[in-house]
Amino acid sequence: FPVTIPMRVTFLKRLESSQAALSSSLTKYLQRLEKFEKYLQEGHIVSIKDINQIEKEFGEDSSGWSDEDVIDVLDIDLIPANKDKYRIEQMKKDIQRDKKIISAIQDCCEVLNHHDDKLNSLVELIETLRKNKKAGEKILLFSYFTDTINYLEKRLPGLIDDEEFVFLR
Repeated sequence: FPVTIPMRVTFLKRLESSQAALSSSLTKYLQRLEKFEKYLQEGHIVSIKDINQIEKEFGEDSSGWSDEDVIDVLDIDLIPANKDKYRIEQMKKDIQRDKKIISAIQDCCEVLNHHDDKLNSLVELIETLRKNKKAGEKILLFSYFTDTINYLEKRLPGLIDDEEFVFLR
């Protein structure tokens, strides 16, 4: 089944965690997409894993290495972007479409960053628990995504109206 379905599920799970987690994933995906596009423009179809290996070994500037260097040193097959075998023009259009979609979603994430109802509800809950002393001295927050924890660590201390509030990892 198409790769887009697992990606959509992953992005949805990230959004459920926090808009910051989704935004971080989209930024990473955009970086990978731009690397793939760069190699496609240079006449190669290369997996992200292989791109990372190539750039680790030779650096990001592809003018300093040849296809033979990659094959000899890394044992990676550079697949020629053959227009007879692959729909290269459609790939390029799809990349541009994905970039536009990512940009639109990231704009929405930025709006949510300034009006985060989920975060505001969490702040109210924490303040109520601390005020009523129903949670003892500590409150534990768990998240599957590190990006969400990073977001909470950055945002919560400025939103909790309690001098004793400390965010610990």
